[in-house]
Amino acid sequence: MSEAVEAYEIKVYGVPDQSPVDETQSRDLLEILLTQFLAELRTGTMPKVEVYKKRYPHLAEEIQELFPIAASMEQWKSTKDMDAAQRELQKPIKLEKIGPYQIVREIGRGGMGVVFEAVHGQSGRRVALKLLLTGYAHAKKWRERFQNEARMAARLQHTNIVSVLDFGEAEGSCYYAMQLVEGMSLHWLIRRMREPAGMVTASEITQAYLNGDELKTESTPPSVSAEADPRALRRHAWKQMGKIAIQVAKALQHAHQAETLHRDIKPSNLLLDPRGNIRITDFGLAQQIEEQSEIQSAIVAGTLRYMAPECLHGACDERSDVYAFGATFYELLTLHKMIAGENPNDVIAAIQSSNIVPPREVNPDIPRPLEQIIYKATQLHPEARYQTARHIKRDIARFLRDQPVEAPPLQSSSSFRNLFSLKK
Repeated sequence: MSEAVEAYEIKVYGVPDQSPVDETQSRDLLEILLTQFLAELRTGTMPKVEVYKKRYPHLAEEIQELFPIAASMEQWKSTKDMDAAQRELQKPIKLEKIGPYQIVREIGRGGMGVVFEAVHGQSGRRVALKLLLTGYAHAKKWRERFQNEARMAARLQHTNIVSVLDFGEAEGSCYYAMQLVEGMSLHWLIRRMREPAGMVTASEITQAYLNGDELKTESTPPSVSAEADPRALRRHAWKQMGKIAIQVAKALQHAHQAETLHRDIKPSNLLLDPRGNIRITDFGLAQQIEEQSEIQSAIVAGTLRYMAPECLHGACDERSDVYAFGATFYELLTLHKMIAGENPNDVIAAIQSSNIVPPREVNPDIPRPLEQIIYKATQLHPEARYQTARHIKRDIARFLRDQPVEAPPLQSSSSFRNLFSLKK
């Protein structure tokens, strides 16, 4: 513990003063402990809430309530700081070779890495090569997270998960090679679907990939050939949306059966190719399920807006991925984010209250069964959700076959909010 905490312990608990700790002293100590806890978070030393609770049992309830929320806000700030750092690194990285890979071009940046299209020198195989940005390469916690992403993803072999083919270090930089997906993220897709045309063609996905997402921002009317394209994804093509969603559910089922939580399911981590195939990427926050009981820290992983309520308290499991899936599916159907708020306080409050606008209130054309599926996937309490990805996959399959889904029907649009907000 820090010198400040030790000094305070001597003051409060030392001999000969054995008097009880008053409310002001407890509050002061809690503030000191929180300051230390956040300092440990920033240095990447993985502080654990349980350790603090055991050492300060008289503050256990306050620690359990406060520390995870504070960690969530710190994570938000860290993400914003990372974004700012990346903006400073937006100059093109000029590399010709990384390890055995010849660089073709940069195709994207996200999180802590830059992704290149590359070719293996001997086999000629085209890959997506992710390189840890120099700004993070010398920080232990970022190197460990990057290497964890490669290890976790390499364990998972599934049609709807981006495969990791190779990883290593070259000239002091970490990298790993992935299956090259010539497609775009659902984040890009949703942005395009909001435009007046309300549709995206297979050729547009291909062109966006080739252009590095440099399509013109102004809208252009779809051509006659685009309107007739059977592979075009339209704003109200609910069955097509269901086919995208069921692929994600299958991938999550596979990951969970392999004892792996993704912990950061969101539109930008789902890649759609021109053939309609979806793949999960970015396992930088993935965690083995059996480790969960040992890692009861308040390091709140994932993107706050898609985070399940229990994750704010460091208690993620398979049902937390189901919640994030539901929040992502909500956004795909409504073209609006499920959780509103422009700052961490508002977002956290929205997550905890579950005051969510029902999908059909946003768009009455959304089929009721899809609203029911989202409703069940994003329940406030984990035990009220689909308990596994397999269960949500089965319900989406029922919708695709025009069969009744198992998710309970909503009595009214207001019931979505009211039942969602029930407290135990």
